[in-house]
Amino acid sequence: MIVVAAAVAVPLIVLRGDNGNTQTTTVLHTTSTAAPTTTLTAAASTSTSTSTSASTSTTVAPPGAPGDSPGEWVELEPLALPTPTWEAAVSDQALLVDAKSDDGFDLWAYLFDTAMLIKMPIGPYDFFGANIDGSLAVWCEGDFDENLGEYNNQRIYAFRLPDGPKVEVAAREAMSYPKVKDGWITWVEGAPWEENPDEYWRLRIYGVQVDPNGNPKGTPVELVSSAAAFMLGDSVWTYDLSATHLAWEQATPVDVFDTGTYMMDLNTRQPLIIGNEVWRPSLGGGKLVYYGDGVKATDLVTGRVYDIDPRGDFPTAAATFVTYFRGIYDDDGSSYEIVARGYEGLHEQVLAHQYDPPWFSPLIAASDTHVAFVVDGVPHVFQWQGR
Repeated sequence: MIVVAAAVAVPLIVLRGDNGNTQTTTVLHTTSTAAPTTTLTAAASTSTSTSTSASTSTTVAPPGAPGDSPGEWVELEPLALPTPTWEAAVSDQALLVDAKSDDGFDLWAYLFDTAMLIKMPIGPYDFFGANIDGSLAVWCEGDFDENLGEYNNQRIYAFRLPDGPKVEVAAREAMSYPKVKDGWITWVEGAPWEENPDEYWRLRIYGVQVDPNGNPKGTPVELVSSAAAFMLGDSVWTYDLSATHLAWEQATPVDVFDTGTYMMDLNTRQPLIIGNEVWRPSLGGGKLVYYGDGVKATDLVTGRVYDIDPRGDFPTAAATFVTYFRGIYDDDGSSYEIVARGYEGLHEQVLAHQYDPPWFSPLIAASDTHVAFVVDGVPHVFQWQGR
């Protein structure tokens, strides 16, 4: 899932930078259980090994699935990661972080099983939109022309950890934010919408099937012809990819698409509207989570709808749990908890507390057994330990 915050000149580019907030972040390990609240209705380089200590807790095999089983989320520390960090992506095998360097920003990968820290082979251009599935990482590179206010020479690359090869997936104009999942790589191409170029981007979502190293098996196909995103303000636009589906937002009616959130089965390529007042979709393990008067989730097989949290927003889906931001509003002002919760509501854990609003924060990343996020430039990674 991606966030666009006051994008300039190029759609779907999140500008890197310090928001100036000096509030202290508290990382918590608070666990609570709650009754279910469900209703039934129809993340070529030089590798450097770095030792790390994950946790002193003991995992009893076989552990229960994250979310609703007995267990807890335990933070892995220290990971010897570079900081300050802008954003993170995670799989069960590795973590990707976009970190500040003397020359700008570098992309790093951290392998959980070997504690190896790898500087990714970024070319001479800017990079953005890193994503990972298993050990296959993808990102976009481009040369920013300050005079024109746009990127040129854009490429999407794939890289199989730990040592490649670096594969060029696509070379097209106005590409951004690749995603990778189970043999698919998708990305977005955008331009100002011709009917209202001052207010909206017209976005097209493309994809290509790839081999295990990210080599395309054919030519890219257009999956979505006319998604729309707001151009100005603190606006957000999200899309997500799973092994079987694609989901995206529609900020305004364009062509056959009305306002709201849509989902597409990658086999049939038929779009289905989820709701006109549904936003920020995320896919994971056969679940679609989204914001609609709070965080909700839908099982894509059974159609069951889960009411996760009426105060939650900006969710990220995983197979057996969902992570999200929960607003806390009191006399001291606004703050936000980062929460991991099972779909049945049998286990909820607050992982961190921050003061930056989620629309100005990097999104939470999640895999089947890991949660990663960045607060105040510091990456945090939690792993599920069942009992």
